[in-house]
Amino acid sequence: MFHNMAYLATIIFIVGFWLHYPGAYPKIYTDIVDVIWTRIPLYDKMIPYVDYNLEYPALSGVLIYAASIWRELYTYYYIISLVSYFSMLVSLYIVYEVLKETGKSFDSIAYYLIFAPSFLFFSIYSFDWFGIMFLLLSLFFASKRKALRSGLFMGLSVSARLIPLVCAPFIIKEYSRQRDRLLFILTAFLSWLSTNVYFMIMNFEGFIYPYMYQLSWVAEDSWLNLIPTYYRSVSGMLYFWIICLILFRKKKRFSLFESSFLALLGFVLVSYKFPPQYMILLLPFFALYPSNYMLFITSNLLNVMIIFWWFSPTFNFGNPWSVNSPVQWVAIVRQLLLLPIFINFFRRKI
Repeated sequence: MFHNMAYLATIIFIVGFWLHYPGAYPKIYTDIVDVIWTRIPLYDKMIPYVDYNLEYPALSGVLIYAASIWRELYTYYYIISLVSYFSMLVSLYIVYEVLKETGKSFDSIAYYLIFAPSFLFFSIYSFDWFGIMFLLLSLFFASKRKALRSGLFMGLSVSARLIPLVCAPFIIKEYSRQRDRLLFILTAFLSWLSTNVYFMIMNFEGFIYPYMYQLSWVAEDSWLNLIPTYYRSVSGMLYFWIICLILFRKKKRFSLFESSFLALLGFVLVSYKFPPQYMILLLPFFALYPSNYMLFITSNLLNVMIIFWWFSPTFNFGNPWSVNSPVQWVAIVRQLLLLPIFINFFRRKI
């Protein structure tokens, strides 16, 4: 069964590969080509964080450096795409294994993951599959009570993408023994440190730059765009409340994967930054816990519309960042459609 799912996912992934292929016409925008690659020739033979600032975490920076050694666009694109493809397949396999263990239908993998519009358009876009693969591995081993392996992959996950860190409290809570909790925390820290220590020593300001960059970023594709003056404080307070709500819920306690799904979904609901590629982080969890399909598929379609309208003056009204732009209206509606999914899942396990 997994082979069939992997075959379908490969076909869709290849289509996405050609949609973003450099030099193709029309080519759909991606961060890895249209933002990152355009800077690389300017920093010839220079190391990210040490010789120039990079807004992505260290493990993503290492991948960028390794893929761009040859300073050749197509080689760079092939390597990034291959890593994304491998990460996607590993993520798919973990979802498959969890569904098999729980005795659930595998059909949700096709409907909520492989055939999701966001899978097609954002699998080769940024480093989201890279980050979610390590997070799913961490959750999988935590569910098996293997604290050492779980901590290892949590550290790598945060080194690739910052967002998976929101799931760490639920992994810690999963362990009943204090020894296992400490082992997980220590291993996660050392794993994260191993990918960052070189940059910390060589240029601490370069090392800290990705974190400061994310903290200083403006409201993007979020309803918090409506309150620009207070969006950071409102976002932080709301998310702290959501985490507490999930952690301390006593009735119908959530499993580790359920808690993580709610934490990630809650994050995009109240975050002041919800660019369309973040939907990739959610797809494996939607496959594990199918929800209202009309809400899911509509939010995914709107998610894809963001990237199409962003570069069209007809639809972005000249400034896609502005709250007056239809791009932001679409983004906000997409965000709001996820709210009843969160509420329904929290009220009853699906």
